[in-house]
Order: sequence, then structure tokens, then C-alpha cells
Amino acid sequence: MDLQPELKESATKAFRENSRLVKMTLREREEAALWYDQIARRMVGTQATLARLYNIERAKFLRGEVSRIAATAVLFDAEME
Repeated sequence: MDLQPELKESATKAFRENSRLVKMTLREREEAALWYDQIARRMVGTQATLARLYNIERAKFLRGEVSRIAATAVLFDAEME
């Protein structure tokens, strides 16, 4: 499953500026959340754990399970420490 470029762009904007999440419909948010959940399962490499956790957190944010998300994985990692 690929995420439509426009939808990925909307989600990315919401990650960078959390208040923009309201500009996405519930359907768009769920579709993007499913994609980030799938991506999280496929992470490999030296930063796989961080990438996996960050993508799971992105999905939670899109679903409204957490109220905010860091703009980048690096910032997310710094907040976890």
C-alpha cells in the first residue's frame, strides 16, 4: 500500500505543525495512520528502532491517541531521553 503524495504531504505538515491535523478528514487520518503502521513494521538499518517507534507514534497522533508529535525522528528521540 502506497500513500498518495497529497495525503503524505498533509500528514507531514501536521507532524511539523500539530495544529494542522484538523485540516485532515478522519478518513485521511486513518489511511495515513495505517500506512505509518505498515512502514513501522518494515524498518531496517542502524536507526530501525527509532524509526519504528517514531512511525508508530505518528500513527497514534493521526488517530488522536496522542495529542502531539515531534516534527522529526531526531526531536522525538531527544524527547524520549
